[in-house]
Order: sequence, then C-alpha cells, then structure tokens
Amino acid sequence: MKSVAVVASVLLTCAFEASTHLAISKEPNKLPSYVFRHSPDRDTFYAVGSWKAVGKSKSPANSATIECRKAWGFCTEAILTFGTTGSIEPILTVIRPIRSWTDGFVDVVFDEWSCVREVYRVNLATKEIVATRERKSADCSFDWPSPGVFILSDPT
Repeated sequence: MKSVAVVASVLLTCAFEASTHLAISKEPNKLPSYVFRHSPDRDTFYAVGSWKAVGKSKSPANSATIECRKAWGFCTEAILTFGTTGSIEPILTVIRPIRSWTDGFVDVVFDEWSCVREVYRVNLATKEIVATRERKSADCSFDWPSPGVFILSDPT
C-alpha cells in the first residue's frame, strides 16, 4: 500500500509541475527548457523537456516531466500536450518499468498498450533521452501514439 501512495504522489507532482509551469510563467505560451538532474549517488534522475520527433515522425507541442529511481524499479512520466487549436489536452501520466540500469545507461520499456511498445534509452553521461515507439505487429493500426523516434530536448 505504501508503494501505491508513493506512485500516486510522484505522478501528482509530475502532473502539477507540468501544468503549473504554464500558469505561473511570465511567458505562458513558452514551454520549459530542457533540464536533466542526476543524483550524486547516480540512482535517481529527473528530466523536463519537450519530445521532438526525428525524421518523419510527428510530435505535437508538449512538455514532459520524467523521474526515475533505481530503487523503485520504474520511472514516472507526465506529458502535457497542446491540441491543434492551442488548447491544453488532459495530462497523460504513465509508469514505465526499468529494464536495466548501469553506470552509463538506463533502459525503460513500456509495453502496456495493445499495439505499441515504447523503449526509452537514457544516456547518463550525455544526459540524452531517446524514445523509440514501434508497432507490436503489422496488423495493428493506430493514429496515436504515432510510431517513430523522439528525443527529449528544448522546445523550438
């Protein structure tokens, strides 16, 4: 029961940080710059940024907050996305299991959607987070989330 309370607390904190940035910012339409913080013991990291598509993938304007703790065995993510008219969509919060954690990399896999698998690779040295989203099978068709490669970075 304690772990459920911790997860709920972290998700609420991530969602709160993502949504309040826009409410208190002097520039409410400006998304936050990329930030990556790593704990001195190298067992926790926190990142804020915007997912940007690489290549032909599409990515709407968004802000993501990610927190991973090795002791938890999972990462939490809150994603704030803007609709095509500039409206704020409901905040998506996701718990992503950690597959492996070494001195150099953290690999996170989210395999809960019926047609989509997401794999995050966190390079702890360069502080880069790359997400690969792929269809699980050829007969899956979907519009969202779109397949492709995404990098957490500064908004443009």
